[in-house]
Amino acid sequence: MSCIIIILIPTDFRVGNSNFLSDDIWDFKGFIPDVGGSPAYYQIRMTNIKHPEIKHTVKKYLVFDLTEGKFNTTKRNYEGFCNFIDYLDEFFPAISSLTQVNHIIISGYFQHLLTRKSKKTGKALSRTGLFKGAQMLKDILLEGSKRGWEVPENVTWVRTLYQEMIQDTPRTDNNRDTPPKGIPKDEATIKKILDSARNETDIYTKADVIIQSQCGMRIGAVLSLKAGCMSKDKNGNWMIDTIARKTEKNQIKRKKPAHQIVKDVIDELERATAKLRKESGLPYLFIYREAVKGVKTKEELEIRVFDKRNWNRDKIKPFVSRWDIQENGELIEITSHTFRHIFVTYALKGGMRLESVMDILDHRSRIMTGTYAHLTAKDVKEKMGQIFAPISILGTLYSRL
Repeated sequence: MSCIIIILIPTDFRVGNSNFLSDDIWDFKGFIPDVGGSPAYYQIRMTNIKHPEIKHTVKKYLVFDLTEGKFNTTKRNYEGFCNFIDYLDEFFPAISSLTQVNHIIISGYFQHLLTRKSKKTGKALSRTGLFKGAQMLKDILLEGSKRGWEVPENVTWVRTLYQEMIQDTPRTDNNRDTPPKGIPKDEATIKKILDSARNETDIYTKADVIIQSQCGMRIGAVLSLKAGCMSKDKNGNWMIDTIARKTEKNQIKRKKPAHQIVKDVIDELERATAKLRKESGLPYLFIYREAVKGVKTKEELEIRVFDKRNWNRDKIKPFVSRWDIQENGELIEITSHTFRHIFVTYALKGGMRLESVMDILDHRSRIMTGTYAHLTAKDVKEKMGQIFAPISILGTLYSRL
């Protein structure tokens, strides 16, 4: 089991491979699971924070967050907080300490998030983007006020402000009755996605779409799959070995239900990557040769595990375009997470108990699972009372398409 090591020293202390005070790039290579990503994957970079006092406060919070949770979560929280740093640089460049922020500045920032456009898509921030942009700022003020950090002494107002301006806005409402943008509304679209996946020539894309839609796994778990991950339980049912990372502080190995369709695509992927695994010594299935500038021969290229951060750009968007998957006359804007939504929605519609779906998805909340499935409160209540159905319900659906 890997963990982040923080070693206290009188004048400074180690955070991973770096120093708290003197380093503005904290490196955790070797302290978190190695997924074969680029060096930046294992780093938290604070070089964009100009003012030393703000940076020092941010570092305090990051240490607190790292000891309370996981590296990936802390890094995502910080990436969201960088929106606030950009906001200060643009509108309040004279602010050199978080003690100078107040209700007006924070409310202005939250309003800025609601109108801000994503640098990647050029469109309004998603529900997740809004939460990422606001949550760490709220937490750093509330936690800092309790611990005597360089923040305003009285920040009780920030909790209410966050609730009113971020949590209670229609764009972040968990109880919506209609699917958000990017989730197929028509079963014919889902049929085309699955049919296209079965005929897809890129084995990595094919495997991802099938595994996520049939097993409900997160993209990070899919890309972490290793050769030999399929096995049968005592009843002869196929199971897939995976790791639950997001909802637990430590990695937990899980065996999750699968079926023959998943077994077939895993076998195909194992055959396709056998040479790369033998050459690199990596056990992972989703590995490839990365193009490196100046390298002339294929054999000299570095073998890496796919990075989930570029997966939608490099695999899912081309897949949608290649197979011309449309709704309402336009290419549908889906991500790898869409296939997880598809699994939940159709597992519940097919009769699987909500508690069973929660367990497969590693969810702790019925509300979260209901949100994934985009069910109304009535739907959730009905599903909670249904009798357990066969675990391969999506396999049955898939074979009918």
